[in-house]
Amino acid sequence: MPEFMYYILSVKHSPGFRGYALWWGPDDSGYVEDLNQAGRYTREQVEQRSRYYNDGESTMAIREDYVIDRSMKLGLAPHSVDWEKLRFKGDEPNT
Repeated sequence: MPEFMYYILSVKHSPGFRGYALWWGPDDSGYVEDLNQAGRYTREQVEQRSRYYNDGESTMAIREDYVIDRSMKLGLAPHSVDWEKLRFKGDEPNT
């Protein structure tokens, strides 16, 4: 089984930040708008700190392949992903 990587979406900060999604940077280093600069986290990291990385209110851990696929289907650039179009609603695969 492949090891999925996850982006951490800052739900708390994204809607108000010029309409774009804000992702956690590598190693919890702050927020980035560009997916190319976003941190990629392992499932183990997310599970070990689920209240921090995936509490469902201020943060959501979303599989990398899902973010990329959904962005491409919506015709969004792989950077500066438009929050209003992307709108993650909890239907993302977690495993």
